[in-house]
Amino acid sequence: MDETKRNPFRRAQWAIDAAISVQAAKGEKSGAGYFGANAEGVSLHDGYAEPGYDGTLVATGNWNTNSDIKTGTRMVSDDTMPRLARVLEKIGFEIEWHDEWASCDDCGKLVRTQPNSYCWTPSYHMGNCEIVCLNCLDPAEHLASLEGESRKANTIDSIDPADHGYKRLPEDYETGFHRGQDSDPRLVAKALEKQGIGRYLFNIDSQGQFDTRWSCYVHEEEWDLLNQEQFSEEETDGPSIAEAAERGLREASRKMADLPEGGIKYATIDVTTGTAEVRTVSHEEFVRGIK
Repeated sequence: MDETKRNPFRRAQWAIDAAISVQAAKGEKSGAGYFGANAEGVSLHDGYAEPGYDGTLVATGNWNTNSDIKTGTRMVSDDTMPRLARVLEKIGFEIEWHDEWASCDDCGKLVRTQPNSYCWTPSYHMGNCEIVCLNCLDPAEHLASLEGESRKANTIDSIDPADHGYKRLPEDYETGFHRGQDSDPRLVAKALEKQGIGRYLFNIDSQGQFDTRWSCYVHEEEWDLLNQEQFSEEETDGPSIAEAAERGLREASRKMADLPEGGIKYATIDVTTGTAEVRTVSHEEFVRGIK
């Protein structure tokens, strides 16, 4: 670790140790025992590997207040974690939630594992239960691991398959909730394998709230096996999600009309079959969360 960072990390660890002691004392005094948001779960990290983040000191944890923890007839509230977060920020640490980030198994820097926008895509590779950030990743090995997989795709913007011996098919594919966005990578894979091509991979070009745009690449070693005319005649669209959703909504509307009055009408739609299930739920169930 860089010597200039050693003192901030040491000070942060002192603060964490103090918070652990405070929570232990509170738990013993109140009988609350385990706190859901606890200082023992805080981790310190030497910066980000996630694109767009520049901090060099980062702390991850559950920063919630432990509110209304029932201990027999007593209710205990604990604000140790928000207070600890403020102390760590004063020391110079960025504060992140532990369930949204993970550390690279090679360099230890942080990558985001949960979306923070509709267009977010992972900037890491996960294999054999290990996470490798884009800085530590070997692009050629990463792309090779995606070959022949219709349920996997390259999501890292800085890795262009064209720079590593792959040629892009001319088709632009879209999968989503709008009409015409029915491309199915499984059917594309099947059409390529029909021609004896196994070294293909998929690349996510862009992602939105309701759709994903993607492309397909074939390694140059097998490019000559591709019969473009034959491939263009193959069916690469699956069932229309938009049409199925429309059928489901119409079915839900008809079924809801037959439900008795006096409750909240609730419907679930299966966009793969275009069917709907409806029922009436209570106000309490609706507020609590329908399962």
